[in-house]
Amino acid sequence: MRHLEPQLAYSDNQIAALTHGDERVCRPQSVPNIGPVTAVTFGAALDERMTDESAARREFTRST
Repeated sequence: MRHLEPQLAYSDNQIAALTHGDERVCRPQSVPNIGPVTAVTFGAALDERMTDESAARREFTRST
């Protein structure tokens, strides 16, 4: 695993740079042991869930 550490650090730094200032990513990182990768993954899952719920609500509204 040690041979992967530089690549993982590079990826973490790139994700942190790309998401710098994005509240959806910065806020979860205030929790101990939550880094940029976990925060982005969590944010993406929430965003997908919210998009799915919005679509379901729109479909329900159209059918009534």
